[in-house]
Amino acid sequence: MGTVQSKGVTRVAPQTIPRRLIPRLRAPLRKAIAFPALVMLFAIAPTSGQTDPPTARAPQTSLAVFQERLARDPADRAAMKGLARAQAEMKDFGRAIATYQKLLESEPNDRDSRVGLARVLSWNHQYVDSIRLYREILDGAPDDVEVLEGLASVYVWSNHPEEAIQAYQRLTTLDPHSRGYPLELARLQMRRKNLPAARALLDSLLSSDPHDREARLQLAQLEMQQSHFEDALKQFDQVLDWWPDDFDALLGKAQNFYYLRRLSEAIILAEAAVDRHPDNYDAVFLLASIERAQGKRKQSLAELAHADRLSPHNPEVASMKEALESETKFTLHTVAAFDHELGQAGAGQTTGFQADDLRTFAYGTTLEMSSLPHSESFFSVSYSPSNIPTGYFGGTAGPAEIFYRQRTDLTSTFTLHGGIGMARFGPGDPVNLPDSAGLQRSATERPTALLSGVFTPRKKLHLALTWSRLGVPATPLAVRLGVIESRTSGMLTCSPSRQTELNLEYYWRRDVSLPYDQLVVTSGSPPTEAYFKGPEAIQGTGGSLVFYQGVVHSTYFALKAGYSTEIYGYGGLSPGIFLGYFTPGFYQQHLLMAKLGGKMWGPFEYEFKGGVGLQQIDHNTALTRALILNPALHWKVNPRLTLILGYTYYDTAQALGVVQGNGVRLSTDWKF
Repeated sequence: MGTVQSKGVTRVAPQTIPRRLIPRLRAPLRKAIAFPALVMLFAIAPTSGQTDPPTARAPQTSLAVFQERLARDPADRAAMKGLARAQAEMKDFGRAIATYQKLLESEPNDRDSRVGLARVLSWNHQYVDSIRLYREILDGAPDDVEVLEGLASVYVWSNHPEEAIQAYQRLTTLDPHSRGYPLELARLQMRRKNLPAARALLDSLLSSDPHDREARLQLAQLEMQQSHFEDALKQFDQVLDWWPDDFDALLGKAQNFYYLRRLSEAIILAEAAVDRHPDNYDAVFLLASIERAQGKRKQSLAELAHADRLSPHNPEVASMKEALESETKFTLHTVAAFDHELGQAGAGQTTGFQADDLRTFAYGTTLEMSSLPHSESFFSVSYSPSNIPTGYFGGTAGPAEIFYRQRTDLTSTFTLHGGIGMARFGPGDPVNLPDSAGLQRSATERPTALLSGVFTPRKKLHLALTWSRLGVPATPLAVRLGVIESRTSGMLTCSPSRQTELNLEYYWRRDVSLPYDQLVVTSGSPPTEAYFKGPEAIQGTGGSLVFYQGVVHSTYFALKAGYSTEIYGYGGLSPGIFLGYFTPGFYQQHLLMAKLGGKMWGPFEYEFKGGVGLQQIDHNTALTRALILNPALHWKVNPRLTLILGYTYYDTAQALGVVQGNGVRLSTDWKF
């Protein structure tokens, strides 16, 4: 969203003419006395210090007067300069440039004509030529304040903040009493994300004049940029205490409430702002954003149509329209998958299978709902039958799970995730379990849960702390044992730019089976056998780092390159515990990653994610190759239905150990 300040709003605070402008105002006024036509032009034409583009008001009367004078005397330079200014005011920049160039043909060193030409070139977006001409003028007069002001403005418009900062610093040196130059410097420092420097400039301005409206509003913007919304609110309230009708402070306060998710207060202020200035794009777009957040889809679309009329082809209007058209109260996600793993147990895996063939199907449905305020709800049902054809612990299993999860934005910086469900591992048939004293009753139902808090101190920084208790249906044996994983993790997600991603995670987990009768052989001479009833348990810790950086970004081909590493290890409460899946004492994996995707043709898009690198499966073992390939095809059947077909190949540590595996998935997203 654009800045809350609007150049079209008249300042409420009384303003005085700066001393540095008085000498430059005298000459135009003297000319106005001599030529009545200039009186009309002076009211609407830019003063010698004006650098902003002209408004749309067209001085046709002044233009006719100057054209008539030039018809009588083609050599009248004053009339020709007046004609150039009038043409510029009518936004006829091409003719204004030609008129100034004609003036400079006869007098190449005419300073006023050179400055006028540089200014019109900048208004016509010919920034390179404007900068070159301004710098040529400064070569002969390095302390010309008007030229430096014009050059600084062009640097800002042409996205050269460093050069603009240098120009404003020079202006501050020439006029240390100016308050406008430090304010512009603060804005530029904020643009460069140098917030401490911007704050120092604004604090200095406010320490000398606490009633400096523009500095206080800029400080409020800085506070919002740092997500200090309560501090920003104090600044806006201070301005409104002094000037209750200040439009910029009113709009800024509405925007601040929107960021704080205080939508009922935000919409009152935004509606007042739009009523006062219905032609202000920022106010209209903010009102549309608030109405969207409140679920008022029809009203939001109406305000977006209003904003589109004020700012045609604005990308943020188009983006919100597209988002609103795709938003629905309900979205149904479905997935059907098949995975096939072939391999042997990893090094150090002394118990259990030696060579296995794991085949897993998965069917899942998730209903996503957004009917509650500031919340999203998810209701999931899944079924994942698996089969290992041979082996002592082979066979089949068909676990299922029902789970309800909800995400709620409690504040603008804190989100709470919570969920509860039930995992059904099986019917409880008698089966063989590791070291069991005969056939044992297998697992049936066990409760599951999830609780997570996400803190967002800044827009692109997320800190999450999560606790979960979920089933581990990795293999048929794990299902029969009813293994439940209790996991506590901390995660940091940082996206300093749209093309950069960084994820760090550290976790601790404890996997516990159901209690059952176990046979234990104790050492001695002779060895003795003993029985006890209890669960098998193993615990582990691990961490991961994933980093991506955008390399190419386009509609048809977008590429991100990155690096991924994962390190973890398990240690049991007693040695030799086997829960039916890969639990090494130490494992590490390091991959060079790539993600690419884009449009193909029509409704089809492609996506590919893959990595190649090295892995180590236990202490004192050699590094071996690690490879993951994951291509996918997206088919957008219509705006509400998308089909996704994906394939996966891996030779990294999965359920059985270090294996070769393949998988195929078909998923759908249906919005209704």
